[in-house]
Amino acid sequence: MDARIEHHIVSNCLHEPLQSSYREFRSTETALLKVNNDILDSLDKDCVSVLIVLDLSAAFDTIDHQTLLERLEQHFCITGIPGPWMTSYLSERFQTVSVVGELLLPVLMEYSVPQGSVLGPKNYVLYTKALGYVIRRHGLQQHIYADDTQLYLSFNSKDDVIQAETLTRIENCLIEIEALMHQSMLKLNNEKKKSCFLHQNISHSSWTKCLYK
Repeated sequence: MDARIEHHIVSNCLHEPLQSSYREFRSTETALLKVNNDILDSLDKDCVSVLIVLDLSAAFDTIDHQTLLERLEQHFCITGIPGPWMTSYLSERFQTVSVVGELLLPVLMEYSVPQGSVLGPKNYVLYTKALGYVIRRHGLQQHIYADDTQLYLSFNSKDDVIQAETLTRIENCLIEIEALMHQSMLKLNNEKKKSCFLHQNISHSSWTKCLYK
């Protein structure tokens, strides 16, 4: 089933193009290389870049099944026989915990994707594809790996008007991302949110450390 869904999505170009996780020939390395190249290119043009790194809290654990099924149908045209298959795959799953060798009563999992499954990560990536739409709508650059998002924007720091407009665009984008996360029953981890300004006076190693934090 996973192979069929992937073939359908790839054949119809339905993947978020700047999401590198759980895809063939995509990795953390490709994500970092893309961001690294874009930032260095902006520094060569004597621009300042704002980089913001976002992280989600327990992202795989809060996915709403009904919302996921609706998005699979509306945005990825997963209908017909595969639709009921996916509904069956998500339904009637229970989870239990062992405490000192004793199993507690099973709990029906009304949210989340099955842990350790093949389809679980793919479902998460499809569930959150709208994040890319939001970022592009505000004119920011981005790269996403699973639940980690790097968004950035470069501007001419010598122009006060452009600088103010850039910061406003970033602020509005973050507000809309917050709203999307709330709508999707996901939560941004503010403790792991990082931001930094990158310019010619900062060394390559310094901003790379910022990226890895």
